[in-house]
Amino acid sequence: MERARYLRDWRKQHEQLALMTGPTRGLANIGKDVGGMDMEEEVKEAYEIVKSIDVLDVSVEGTEIWVTAENAYNERVARVENQIIARLRDRLGTARNANEMFRVFSKFNSLFVRPKIRGAIQEYQTQLIDSVKEDIKRLHDKFKTQYRHSEAYHMAQMRDLPPIAGAIIWARQIERQLFTYMKRVEDVLGKGWELYAEGQKLQAESTSFRRKLDTKPVFEAWLNDINRRDMGINGRLFEVVRIRGGAGGYQLAVNFDPQTITLFKETRNLLWLGFSVPHAVSNVAKEAKRVYPHAVSLMETVRTYGQTLDLIDSNKGIEMLIAEHRNNAQRMIGKGMSLKWEHFSSPYDHRFVGSGVGEGRENKHVQYVREFASIVSVLQDKANSLIDSYKEISRLVEELHTCSFSFEAFSELIGKIQAAIDRLNLEGYANLDHWVAELDQRVEGILLGRLKDIIQL
Repeated sequence: MERARYLRDWRKQHEQLALMTGPTRGLANIGKDVGGMDMEEEVKEAYEIVKSIDVLDVSVEGTEIWVTAENAYNERVARVENQIIARLRDRLGTARNANEMFRVFSKFNSLFVRPKIRGAIQEYQTQLIDSVKEDIKRLHDKFKTQYRHSEAYHMAQMRDLPPIAGAIIWARQIERQLFTYMKRVEDVLGKGWELYAEGQKLQAESTSFRRKLDTKPVFEAWLNDINRRDMGINGRLFEVVRIRGGAGGYQLAVNFDPQTITLFKETRNLLWLGFSVPHAVSNVAKEAKRVYPHAVSLMETVRTYGQTLDLIDSNKGIEMLIAEHRNNAQRMIGKGMSLKWEHFSSPYDHRFVGSGVGEGRENKHVQYVREFASIVSVLQDKANSLIDSYKEISRLVEELHTCSFSFEAFSELIGKIQAAIDRLNLEGYANLDHWVAELDQRVEGILLGRLKDIIQL
């Protein structure tokens, strides 16, 4: 039994050596290239020495025959090992960096179980193990900075990746890097590296680090937080909120929790990452997904509406002209005040318009979002166009103060003012007659002032 175990280990080492010196591993011709032996042929001839021996003869005479044959085999193999060691040291000595050294070790690591080869490259092994330790230390330092303070967090935000899923992906990337570094240890020390003293220490550090990278607690903490919150899709579409700071006041806002949008994105990414999201949370996420495009559209529309009102307030002269479009937007807001999110999260898909009550109701509310966006867009376009025209008319009116006192000069400026007013009339602005009447009084006052100045001269 003891002889059988010994022969099994001996055969395994021989097969490894034969494989490494075979044509597929690129070492067969190394000896020839440097003017030495044919290593593949040498290993074959060494094996021929023991091939015909009755290895199961455990008698004294049989044992002597085996020992003699094995010694002869070892002498032939020693020459091969010396050739491999020379080539190994040559390659390691000419390696320009640690990565090139790792590639060499990766190719030869199956031979590191042979004591002679292992001892010959000990100095390089120590050097590379130190390199791996430094890499793992940097990886640990990267982990200690935490995800929210890493570059990956900012990149995830640019790619619209939610925080929990981003943190899990980041931790898994670090874990993959750790695995790569530990694979390098195996390349350097060979299989069974964890049995060596240096390997045991690295293995313990790696296991401890890997426990810290476990993403299950992150997922469970997120799940507990979601379960504590009321994440239902309900309530009215709009709300009026107090403006903080400044002069105070109130403004229109969309009554939709941004965390609900994040929930939908988190659930989608966590499912892709292989986590089992509870059915209740998944259902809320599906509702959020259904409502998400309408909520984003409403938020953008309300933001545009607020910006347009600020623009109108900063150009007081156009308020009466834009009043009709502003009123249209306000009527739509009033209409939306009675609508609720529950209608949007209906299981009926709004893309299919049918005669059913549920489908008709869903389509009506989706249509509201589109109409509101369209009306606010018209308000914005009309306001921008009107401001440009108003500034042009104001400039022409101001020129009446400084132009030469002649019929031609006044006639040219008033003609341009009239042309601008005609464009406003064609564009259908409300209260134009009243606005023009006020403008006429202003122009009349300027012309009377110019006339008085000339008479006094």
